[in-house]
Amino acid sequence: MSKAILEFPPGPSSKFSLRLLHQLSKDPIKILSDFVQSYGEITHFKIGNGHVYLINNPDYIEKILIYNHKNFKKGKRLQTAKRLLGEGLVTSEGEKHDSQRKIIHPLFLPKRIASYGQIIVDKTSLMCKEWEDGSIMDIHKEMMNVTLRIICKSIMNYEIDSQEASKFSSALEVSKKYFKRLQHPIGHILDHFEILPEVSKSRESIKTLDSIVYQLIEDKKKTTSMDDGVGSSRQVEEEGDDLLSRLIQAQLLSTTKPKVEQNNEFDKHQTNTVSDLNSMTDQQIRDNIITMLIAGHETTSNALHGHIISYPNIRR
Repeated sequence: MSKAILEFPPGPSSKFSLRLLHQLSKDPIKILSDFVQSYGEITHFKIGNGHVYLINNPDYIEKILIYNHKNFKKGKRLQTAKRLLGEGLVTSEGEKHDSQRKIIHPLFLPKRIASYGQIIVDKTSLMCKEWEDGSIMDIHKEMMNVTLRIICKSIMNYEIDSQEASKFSSALEVSKKYFKRLQHPIGHILDHFEILPEVSKSRESIKTLDSIVYQLIEDKKKTTSMDDGVGSSRQVEEEGDDLLSRLIQAQLLSTTKPKVEQNNEFDKHQTNTVSDLNSMTDQQIRDNIITMLIAGHETTSNALHGHIISYPNIRR
């Protein structure tokens, strides 16, 4: 019986996968754009033993991400990112992802996003007031700090001070550089040797990030309680319907669900949301908070930094 031959979509020859890897590391946008021009809407190529597919059709992308997403798993980069992000919204899959998304999604509806505008204006104005005419600023550090202040206030209703923001950003920089190393096979091997300076620094940076986030969780819990399920909606409104409050409420509901009387829409929504989870642990809260802090902080600050560099004559 003859063996079936698997046909792949068009793409560059696999004989030059190492050369292709080098080209992609140098200028990925140009190389991928050339693939689209040469091979069409679906391109296949190999990097080592791995098969890569480039999809350049919005209808296909919609089917992959929206309708058939359960047929796909997140790639190696996100699996590696679990070392820092844990099982938060970005890295989790299946029922765990869906349950967490239901809790987080209302905070990113258009009306809620529009409400964050004043926070952005306030924190940016505060940053500018701290600048002195004629002084030399580390613009990357300034953008990291202001975006961290914005995301902390937006998703946790928390005012982070300059010292704490600087500590968080510095630890994040160390972690980010180290996780780039982990994308390389040798990086994974060296990661087992904690005596190495870079490995040790990475471990310490994660401990620093964790200590800040877990302290935020502990502080928020002191002002968040269920009152046996009665009045929890009022309390959320008083404290601010932020992400951290929602996650803690979900934790309380998951541990006291049989006793909770569903008196309002918030209780009903939260109880249904956590029904698929055994318990919303502090670890899960930590994973989601640190995911949102990094997603809304580090990437945004880099974009702002790049924008300012593009306009070097910009003045206050």
